[in-house]
Amino acid sequence: MFELWGSKVFGNILKSEATHQSQVLTIMNTRDIADPRSSEEGVFQNEELQDLYDQLICLLYTSDAADDEVGVAIEELDIDDLTKMLATAKDADVIAMMENLRKGSENHLRAFNNQL
Repeated sequence: MFELWGSKVFGNILKSEATHQSQVLTIMNTRDIADPRSSEEGVFQNEELQDLYDQLICLLYTSDAADDEVGVAIEELDIDDLTKMLATAKDADVIAMMENLRKGSENHLRAFNNQL
């Protein structure tokens, strides 16, 4: 969305997401978990994520505020997913990483809501 709209909010979040992915990969590497990401932008191995991505991309063209609305939707889903995973997490490093990611998503959510 940053490349499409050039919004400063998207640019800042893009940088932040790269840091978040690095944190997750570090945890995955310590547990010998393979990186599930596709090398192709917008392509997901998980069918549910692919469907969600496709739906959200379509929303981008429905109104002027759609880009920020999509950002809100993504961050709300992230916060919900992280909260559910934290409820069952046991390892201190995983808990710390997920709490950090949730704080980041809460910050991103505020930024998108401020844009709206």
